[in-house]
Amino acid sequence: MLVVPIALIDRLKDVPGPGAGTVTVIIVACAVVTAALGGFRFFNALDERRGLSIALVVSSAAAVAAALMSASIPGYGLLLLVPALVAGVPALLMLSRDIPRG
Repeated sequence: MLVVPIALIDRLKDVPGPGAGTVTVIIVACAVVTAALGGFRFFNALDERRGLSIALVVSSAAAVAAALMSASIPGYGLLLLVPALVAGVPALLMLSRDIPRG
């Protein structure tokens, strides 16, 4: 998830308009937050706090939404849309089922 935004920054140097820069910042921020929460959750697997699980689901949903939003900007194309639909949506569904009921 972190490699794709870095590749986007190089690819989008020539895309006109402020929208591309804004979307790039949003995508990178969502990726960093999702990776940080996912890593914390992975290394603390026995921690069953509901708030942590909800935060991870929300950050994952934001990352998928940012990827969907990026498809509307010329220059992004399907670079983020395909991984978001193929990997992000199923992961989001599995994470949402993992939220403790409490």
